[in-house]
Amino acid sequence: AMKCALWIGFMVWFLLSPLQVRGQDEMFLSPLQVRGQDEMFAEELRVSKRKAVFLSALFPGLGQMASGHKVKGGALLFSELLALIVAVDAHEEYNTRLNVYEESLAAYEAMRVGGNHGDAEERWQELNRIKKDLDGLHNRRLAFAYPAIGIYIASLIDIALLREEGTARKKGVEAAFINGAPGVVVWKKF
Repeated sequence: AMKCALWIGFMVWFLLSPLQVRGQDEMFLSPLQVRGQDEMFAEELRVSKRKAVFLSALFPGLGQMASGHKVKGGALLFSELLALIVAVDAHEEYNTRLNVYEESLAAYEAMRVGGNHGDAEERWQELNRIKKDLDGLHNRRLAFAYPAIGIYIASLIDIALLREEGTARKKGVEAAFINGAPGVVVWKKF
């Protein structure tokens, strides 16, 4: 899980840090676009909406960060990474303990048929403990996998509806209270 997080962090840095330097040769150097040979000034490099949607489809938050919404993109990226790391860790632990459970169940069946009743009872208690752990791990992986899916979908919806700065919004998704209860409003101006 740690290798995965480091790899994703490197990819985020690699994708979002290039800046173009224009002059005799064009090359990617840093997040700012620098033009001119004698006079140098910097302006922030923005990506097209299509590329931003692609980046958000690649990993939540990348499109927002590339579009200039660094805080929102960073929050989406961090929350997605956290949810995925915990869900994958719980899934791996679940699979490991499931193998232990299946081995213990086979040993219990062998003891029950032709073994010592006391040993079989101890094995049964161990099986119940492992089963409770499996249930908890299953719940934990679902508790983090579903939010990871939700963050991914929210990131795609957000970047698809994200407006260019200085333009009026024609469509949107907002949190709102509907009849006193929290809800979500999806709207479009015609």
